[in-house]
Amino acid sequence: MVLASFRCWSEDRVYFKDDRGRAVSLRIQWTSLFSPPPVVVLGAGRSAFCVDDLLELVRLLRGLKPKGKR
Repeated sequence: MVLASFRCWSEDRVYFKDDRGRAVSLRIQWTSLFSPPPVVVLGAGRSAFCVDDLLELVRLLRGLKPKGKR
């Protein structure tokens, strides 16, 4: 029985009761409740990166300064 699903420790987790009635959690990707982002489905494995990750990389690279310049 699923108790809850929410973001915890920077990842989506599903909380449920085990056979002994204890609350336990798993990464949602390890369950049938997970549905991959549309970019993954549409890309059909053709891209190693998600757009959001690439945009974050651009932001980080723009923050770098060349050696000797301040």
